[in-house]
Amino acid sequence: MPHSPELAHKTAEVLALRRIVRMRLTAQQTASALDALRALQKAEKAARSQAEKALDDEKRALLSATGDAPPASNSAQRKTALTS
Repeated sequence: MPHSPELAHKTAEVLALRRIVRMRLTAQQTASALDALRALQKAEKAARSQAEKALDDEKRALLSATGDAPPASNSAQRKTALTS
């Protein structure tokens, strides 16, 4: 049976829940931790989206650049500025 992203995701969830159960956390502690983890996941998605946009913008600039002038933007500089 081939591996699928969905199966990997569900397996990771089950493994995380097993760890939580072994830690004997209360439902309230688990809920608090999940809220923090969801916020972290949302921030990571936003950062990834910004980095992808910077790369897409630079790709467009490079493809439309003429031989006379360098492209106007550099995604590495923009990415560094976003994370600073």
